[in-house]
Amino acid sequence: MEQTKTEKSTIWALIKRMESVLKGLNRLLQAYTLAEEEASIRDYLELNSPPHAAELFSRNVVDKEGWQEVTRHRLPPLQNWLSCRNVPMALFYGSDRSLAELNIVPLMSMSRVERFKMYSNWVARIKDSLQARILANTNDYLSIRSETNNARQELDLRCLQQAKVIGVTTTGLARVTNLLERLHAKVLICEEAGEVLEAHTLTTLLPSIEHVILIGDHLQLRPQIQNYDLKSDNPRGKQFSLDMSLFERLVLPPSDGGPRMPLSVLETQRRMHPSISNLIRTTLYSTLKDGGSVSEYPEVVGMRKRLFWFDHKHPEVKQGENGVLSTSQSNDFEVSMVAALVGHLVRQGEYRSQDIAVLTPYLGQLSKLRQELGKTHAVVLDERDLVQLDDDGQEPAPVVNETVRSTLLKALRIATVDNFQGIISGNMITNFN
Repeated sequence: MEQTKTEKSTIWALIKRMESVLKGLNRLLQAYTLAEEEASIRDYLELNSPPHAAELFSRNVVDKEGWQEVTRHRLPPLQNWLSCRNVPMALFYGSDRSLAELNIVPLMSMSRVERFKMYSNWVARIKDSLQARILANTNDYLSIRSETNNARQELDLRCLQQAKVIGVTTTGLARVTNLLERLHAKVLICEEAGEVLEAHTLTTLLPSIEHVILIGDHLQLRPQIQNYDLKSDNPRGKQFSLDMSLFERLVLPPSDGGPRMPLSVLETQRRMHPSISNLIRTTLYSTLKDGGSVSEYPEVVGMRKRLFWFDHKHPEVKQGENGVLSTSQSNDFEVSMVAALVGHLVRQGEYRSQDIAVLTPYLGQLSKLRQELGKTHAVVLDERDLVQLDDDGQEPAPVVNETVRSTLLKALRIATVDNFQGIISGNMITNFN
């Protein structure tokens, strides 16, 4: 949608004001970093203490007897004054008077301690003044930016008012709550509700909402929180259970007397061969049924079984070994095993890039799998995994020669179990470590 002339004019004027405030703010910040420099001290004294400024910075000072000091290698006035050059010892170690007294006595009559006291006082006053101006400019900038965002939201509002469905993340909704409240939406649909924190779900309940539809799976992954003491599987954190979603609380209340909301469940799956779906049918989903065509899925070329468990006795890498600083788990033997298995499947010549996915529960193992498989494959990672790896300080994946890539696989998916979203069929390698 196009902006009106009034909106364009308003936004243009606000942007110009914002740029002007930013320039002033940058000048103040630069002045703050130079508050201890001689030029800043001189400007301050010329404005607030002209006698001290004349005494300290005048290069043609003549004493009462008509003598003028001339030096071959003259130090800057401020540095020369602080160094107490050619000052008698009695004055060098003289008294320590108060600032009120020092403000009315000549600078050259001060002891070394008094001179540094005066200098520190000047710097502190300069910084205090600059801090107040910086804070005022920052508030001005935030106010203008808020006005600019509000002006731009008018266009967004007109656009959204014509939409029947608006898609946002919980974070995005929280950021534009004021805008969305003006739409007076009545229905909220939350996808993957079982993986959304309860607090995030509650913040989406705008005043106008009348009907909430939560879609998810209360038996799958819970929301992620970093503090184990607040998790439901920790005896100390069970009273908090912050990793339990609102969806799960409504379906399976923690207390016997809690309200239990009705739910609808899809019982027929059409993704997995029965030999794989049996794994979850006997553990979580007792009523799960297989669709008519899943039993006809072809076997995995190069593999005797669609699902198997591999056991070994190779220990995990201790934290700090091999230069890995991550606090997550990893196992070098499993990394080599998975890489070899991927190479074996690729050499069958039957699969495209999207046919193989390597999953692992641990971020540390994901980093090592990326490094190893990145030597021969173009590796694709989920954006959330990339963010977590960056936060964990992991190294980037190695650059792969394009010729090598094209002979094997152009894109191989690697992900942690928490962040993987994809179709599970008959060909997936899961590294449980």
